[in-house]
Amino acid sequence: MTFSAKQQRAIKRWISRAVPIKGLFFRSVEYRYMDPMDVLSGAGARAHGGRFAPIGTRAVYLSATDAGASWYPKRCWETNLSSNLEGL
Repeated sequence: MTFSAKQQRAIKRWISRAVPIKGLFFRSVEYRYMDPMDVLSGAGARAHGGRFAPIGTRAVYLSATDAGASWYPKRCWETNLSSNLEGL
């Protein structure tokens, strides 16, 4: 991906304004990835890529609501289940 000079300046401004997030947030992960020491490390996205992160980029996806955090994994599970049932 290539950014124009104007886009690069905007990105640098955004980065300079970044601060740690505060508040209550939700994260939904599959049971096999629920290691409390690792669930917020971003290691999975770094190793395998994420929804919006290429391989090599650490990322953790959070939601302001429990429903929002649960929607994506539930949708993926439903999609995988229906794909697997099509051949039956």
